[in-house]
Amino acid sequence: MKRGMSVGLVLLLTISVAYAAGFKGIMKAWRSPTNAAKAMVSGSEPYDAATVRKLLQAYIADSDDIKSHLSTSAESEDLKRRFTAFQSDAKAALGQLDSAAKFKAAYAPVMDNCSSCHDKYRD
Repeated sequence: MKRGMSVGLVLLLTISVAYAAGFKGIMKAWRSPTNAAKAMVSGSEPYDAATVRKLLQAYIADSDDIKSHLSTSAESEDLKRRFTAFQSDAKAALGQLDSAAKFKAAYAPVMDNCSSCHDKYRD
């Protein structure tokens, strides 16, 4: 019985570590397009609605994936809440892509959500 529990615990830890690596992989995949969107917001790159639409859609879809793999611990519940807010703001920003100025205003809350989570949970 103890051996079965030990094997189960090792398997659970292995899955958790593998998912954490996947979670970081999602964040790394967001890095380049997020930097491009930030450059558009700052005006150092021309605004491209198609590029930011694709990024926002990735934020929304990937947030569902991330939330579905989190446990029910207090920390995971906090992360789920943060990703839900992030996702909601990304959805709102999707409706503001007809001009760079509208996107800039709508993207600020999305980035604020990123910052709040990274400030608390980065590595």
